[in-house]
Amino acid sequence: MSRVLRSLAAAAVGLAAFTVASPAHAEPATTALQSAHVQFLADDTHPSDLLVDVSSRAGVTTLDVEWYSQTCQNAGDTWSCDYVWRGAFGVTPTVFDFSLRSTTVVAVVTYRETHYTCSFDGEQETCTDRVDAGTATTDLTVTWTATERTTTSIYRDDNGVLCIDRVNRAPATGSAFDETFVGREQISALSQNRRIG
Repeated sequence: MSRVLRSLAAAAVGLAAFTVASPAHAEPATTALQSAHVQFLADDTHPSDLLVDVSSRAGVTTLDVEWYSQTCQNAGDTWSCDYVWRGAFGVTPTVFDFSLRSTTVVAVVTYRETHYTCSFDGEQETCTDRVDAGTATTDLTVTWTATERTTTSIYRDDNGVLCIDRVNRAPATGSAFDETFVGREQISALSQNRRIG
């Protein structure tokens, strides 16, 4: 075999070895987080406040719920308020149907309840220790319906990961703890966050 042919053969073997040893080009990893949030605010007519947060990533959906109510009365210059707090975290919903236009969550929530009292004399507030009132369950349903266009933000984070955030301010209605939350002042949103890279 001529020197030229031997050189070409060696080069071909080396190229084949490089091709086998080199890893295939990987597509950038993509993660997506879908979330829905609402806080129904207490007012003069409705003394209770309900906070609902739902998030879903890679097929795992969790629900956090907090509810509280307060009843206040004054005697002279002193105010006294009785509080009831109910909370549950990391609940798995039975339904989470998500889109940026309309989203529904349904869950049977087992929550813990605590009671405490705070007094305020105009200068100082004092509160009793929280008293555990045990656990109970409630059926929760919340529906978000978008009334505005979705806003989109595209940027790279400090690690160079491409981020695409889409948010819609979607009013919500719902029911839980033997209450219906309709027409209530609220803070609410639907969001979808994608990370590429």
